[in-house]
Amino acid sequence: MGAAAFSGAVTHTISVSVIIFEMTGQITHIVPIMIAVLISNAIAALLQPSIYDSIILIKKLPYLPDLLPSSSGRYFLRFMITYLLFN
Repeated sequence: MGAAAFSGAVTHTISVSVIIFEMTGQITHIVPIMIAVLISNAIAALLQPSIYDSIILIKKLPYLPDLLPSSSGRYFLRFMITYLLFN
């Protein structure tokens, strides 16, 4: 259970609990593992970025910015605003 919580905290993914469930095959272990992964993921999200975000920042790779939540749930994206003149 500790390994699943650690992996979930480092990668910020919840799919680790499903992977551990598939490895063990024990349905009785899925609820405690899921709770441990959810709690560790929530705490890690407050303290640090995920390992994947850290690698992107260290290598200075281009990435898409986060979309900010809005009250209406709509995002107005303007892209490819280039006026082309055809002859």
